[in-house]
Amino acid sequence: MDDCALFLKSRLPQLKIEYDYDFSKHACIGCGGMAKFALFPADEHELAAVIDTLNARGQSYVVLGNLSNVLPPDGVYTKIPILTRQLSRVEMDGEEIYAGAGVSSGKLLQFCKERGFSGGEFLTGIPCSIGGATYMNAGVSGEYMQEIVSGVLAYADGKLIKLTANDCQFSYKNSIFMHKNITLLGTYCHFQKSTPQAVAERMAYYAQKRKRLPQGKSMGCVFKNPQGDIAGKLIEGAGLKGLTLGGATISVQHANFIINQNGCNSQAVKTLVSLVKERVQAEYGILLQEEIIYI
Repeated sequence: MDDCALFLKSRLPQLKIEYDYDFSKHACIGCGGMAKFALFPADEHELAAVIDTLNARGQSYVVLGNLSNVLPPDGVYTKIPILTRQLSRVEMDGEEIYAGAGVSSGKLLQFCKERGFSGGEFLTGIPCSIGGATYMNAGVSGEYMQEIVSGVLAYADGKLIKLTANDCQFSYKNSIFMHKNITLLGTYCHFQKSTPQAVAERMAYYAQKRKRLPQGKSMGCVFKNPQGDIAGKLIEGAGLKGLTLGGATISVQHANFIINQNGCNSQAVKTLVSLVKERVQAEYGILLQEEIIYI
C-alpha cells in the first residue's frame, strides 16, 4: 500500500480509498492515465479533514466531480484525485435548496420537480455534478449557474465558510474557485415556485434540445464562445469539421465537440485542441479559449 494512503488511513480510518484509479473508465471523454489511488470522502467534514491531512504532508491533490468537462493526462497521475461523489446530500435549507458538491444535475432536478421549484431546468441532460457546474458557472442557451446560486459552502485556510453569490465572482464560464485555493463543498440554490407539471414540461423542452448534440464520449463544448461570436461556427468555417487525429475527432454534427471516436488518448485530444486554436486564429485572428479543464 502507498505510504500516503497508509497515512490517510491511520488518520481517517473510515475514508474510502480506491486503488489503481483509471481515469479512462471515469472521465466522460474516456481517456487518461492512472492514479495510484483516489479518495472518496463521505461528507463535507471528511473532505475538509482530507484536505488538512494532505496539506500537512505537502501532497498535491485535485478535487473532482463527474469528470464531464475534464481532460486527465495520460500516464501515471502524480496528484491525488479527491472525488466528491459521496457528497450527495440534497435538502431544503429555509428558502434555499442545498446540494452537496457531488450531487448530479439529475438528482437536483428530480428534487425540484417533485416540489415544484423552477429555474434549474437548463441543466437537464448535462452530465455534471452541481459542484463542478458551480465551479465553472456552467450553462446553456444563455442561462447559467450564477442565476440560481445564492451561496456556496466552501473550505479555505482551514475553515468552513459560506460565500455569497457575489463572493463567487461569477462571469461567463468562470468563478473565483477557478483562481483561488478554495474548495467548493456544496451549493445553496434559489428557485421560483412553480408546479411539478410545469417543471417537467421545461425539463422535457431542454431534453429535446440536447438530442441535437453529438453522441459519444466527449467533454461537451471544448471552447468558450468569443464575445460576439460562436466557437463552433468559427471551427466549422476553418474547415475543421470531421478532422481526426489519433482517434479524436471534431464532430461533424457540432464542431465545438471533440469525440473519442476510436480509443484515443489524452495527448491526441490536446494536439487536436492546439491545432483548432492555430487554424481559427490564422483564419479569423481570434484565439479561442478552452472551456475544458486540464488537470
